[in-house]
Amino acid sequence: MKVGHLHEVNISNDIDCEDCKKVIEYKRCLVTRYEKAEACLECVHVHICELMEVVSYNKHTLFITFVDEYSDFSQVYLLKKYDEVLDAFHEFDRKVWMQHNTRVKKFKIEIEHRNMDSLRDLLRPTLVDFTIPYEYVTIYKHSRIEANAR
Repeated sequence: MKVGHLHEVNISNDIDCEDCKKVIEYKRCLVTRYEKAEACLECVHVHICELMEVVSYNKHTLFITFVDEYSDFSQVYLLKKYDEVLDAFHEFDRKVWMQHNTRVKKFKIEIEHRNMDSLRDLLRPTLVDFTIPYEYVTIYKHSRIEANAR
């Protein structure tokens, strides 16, 4: 095969390099059996994050996103304090009901917060009121892990 100004190169599909084979085997090991949602609002991922050293124009310091797993539709709410997280859940639930006349089947909640337990305690009654199953996914930052390892 002739490629531009380079000399002719023979490219074959056979992988003879041991290092290349290791990479392919490593990639195969990471495959998970994750079942993606098959309908809108079957599973909504919720991310609660603090802004990085930046305060918005209206003094919002954190945000919450709701992302539908099936359609990838997302809704973002800017918040000033963690007490407003419940209001964001209620607002999102109200919008879903108004637009689709249905409820979210499951929330997957990812929290990046210094005191996760207090935020979980804050959210638990609201999610029980919605009667929606939910699960928490733990987020670890590399810098925090490295700091704890030292």
